[in-house]
Amino acid sequence: MSELGKVQGLVQEKMSAQVVDGGTIAFKGSISLRVPAEVLRPFFADVHAACIADGIQELALDFVELEFMNSSSIRVLVTWLDWIAAEQEAKQYVLHFRTKPGVTWQRTTLSVLQTLSKKHVKISSVDG
Repeated sequence: MSELGKVQGLVQEKMSAQVVDGGTIAFKGSISLRVPAEVLRPFFADVHAACIADGIQELALDFVELEFMNSSSIRVLVTWLDWIAAEQEAKQYVLHFRTKPGVTWQRTTLSVLQTLSKKHVKISSVDG
């Protein structure tokens, strides 16, 4: 089993994040935690370590069923991108955000992340 496959899913309040296959994490619900870093940072750190160990080149983050993500949670994504950029070139990977067409917060927020880290962020709309 891959290291990513061993990462324990995250279920908190109105949201969940689960590894659904060898290279995708599916997010559902709404991430509006008061202090999301306490919950998200350890999960993202485990995922990051697993991606490095497995030599993953691209990790899909399925946001199609993610209704909302507050600004504090988005800040944790920025931190994750910092971790990726700090790795040796050969160990860096891309976060591929799969979004739902027409969801404004996804389009605007993720485009800003892409501007911050063009090399490590990919975005595609998925019907679903």
